[in-house]
Amino acid sequence: AYPYPYGFLPDHMGADGECVDCYLLTGDPVPSGTLLDPRVVGIIEQWEAGAEDHKVLLVPADAREEVDDAIPEAIMAFTRSLFEAFPDMLATVGPARGATQYLSSFAAPPR
Repeated sequence: AYPYPYGFLPDHMGADGECVDCYLLTGDPVPSGTLLDPRVVGIIEQWEAGAEDHKVLLVPADAREEVDDAIPEAIMAFTRSLFEAFPDMLATVGPARGATQYLSSFAAPPR
């Protein structure tokens, strides 16, 4: 099971040409298909087979608690454990960075 709800940002394309993947850092359940207006708090850099596939870290817009370093570290450890099951897949996970790196890493698709 994923440590936090996992989804994507429908209005933001990653370098791989697909919607950007994200984790919603919340203890609350989030039903599949739920659309939210979250706040970006960071990014975990990730490459799969040499292709950029970063993960954005989000919190609910009304969240007041801070995200400490243990949360991205736990997500990176979880992700690394997933790739261990596929030793032929080349993957690099980390480091985690703050929200400002997000703003320069992704471009919204043309409308």
